[in-house]
Amino acid sequence: MHKLFFLSIVAILLFSGTDCKDKPPVVPPENKPPDTTSHNFIFTTYTFGGNAGSSYFKDVAIINDSDIWAVGQIYTSPETTYNAAHWDGKKWKLWRLYYSTNSFINSIQGIFPMSSNSIYLAAGSIFHWDGSSAQGELVFSRLTLPDPNATIEKLWGLNNNIYGVGNAGTIVHYDGSTWSKQESGTTIDLRDVWGTPDGKVVWACGESYNGFNSILLKCETN
Repeated sequence: MHKLFFLSIVAILLFSGTDCKDKPPVVPPENKPPDTTSHNFIFTTYTFGGNAGSSYFKDVAIINDSDIWAVGQIYTSPETTYNAAHWDGKKWKLWRLYYSTNSFINSIQGIFPMSSNSIYLAAGSIFHWDGSSAQGELVFSRLTLPDPNATIEKLWGLNNNIYGVGNAGTIVHYDGSTWSKQESGTTIDLRDVWGTPDGKVVWACGESYNGFNSILLKCETN
């Protein structure tokens, strides 16, 4: 059973003129430990797309250091559009991800791999690739969700226990065999979802379209 607890972030707390007895002592600057954080980062920039449109990425998933996926929309010419890029440890390759036979998956917002041969996409609907391919391209199956009006934007899961979130407070859950709708108690659009390494606590976050209200949802599983 899943228990949902809701926290709305809509205020700023101000403290003034209070005496906190349990306040930790202030450490003088000369007694503070040295900053051992490494600042020796070297970033490599990879450029995708051409002059045919505004290319972008919406999400990235790291399976291991030689199996990384980034999804979005990449234009290399007026006639050629890709929706994913894959890193094999040495170079990036652009991919066109389809569902059924020749239907290009547009507007991919999220990607979540359960393994190298089991990848889920959030693109309004949820799409799944089971490791098979056709003519060198990945062909996904489009899943049937319990709410036909749901628009799923992000996914997270662990051991075939998958959550998807989207518009109007939508939360769907996969238990390894079926998808079901979870009541969120809100109509605010949910933008992302993530959980703890053991899967016992899952958080979702979202904001209203005008940015005036935001929300955090906490789900505890037994």
